[in-house]
Amino acid sequence: MPKEIEVQLTLTLEQAEVLAHVCETYVDLGLGNLDLIPKLVQENVIPFNSPTFFVDSKAINSITLSCNKIHSALGYKEGEALGLGSPNIHDSVYRAYEIFKVLVSSIQKFKRPNIHNVHTAGLVVRYTQDREPECVIHDYKAKRTRKSLAQWVAEKI
Repeated sequence: MPKEIEVQLTLTLEQAEVLAHVCETYVDLGLGNLDLIPKLVQENVIPFNSPTFFVDSKAINSITLSCNKIHSALGYKEGEALGLGSPNIHDSVYRAYEIFKVLVSSIQKFKRPNIHNVHTAGLVVRYTQDREPECVIHDYKAKRTRKSLAQWVAEKI
């Protein structure tokens, strides 16, 4: 695909937070962190497909054992996962990581503008040759209620 093509997406803040979470989950799975799956079941993000099933310790243990078998079949030792920078990481995982870092940084800076930490650092390490993702958050409500200096002066006179 040509590098000149650009995609713009307009989201609410809540949708952007979900997209960041989706990217983070994709990266975790792409690094071999399959222990995330039982957690997603526990949180009902991955629901049971039957009203007779419910999340209990027996169900979570069964899912965890299944994930451990898959993890082992992929050649991982218990508790092992790949790190970013590994030669086995798929390009899509790196793209999701870069999108995640930019989204989280922008969201954190918007919600807590005076706090600087690892979440506000943004995309420090690049893994792709892609154009760097951009994220700008607009507070249109604040813009609608904000008056220009000329409007304020006109009202006072």
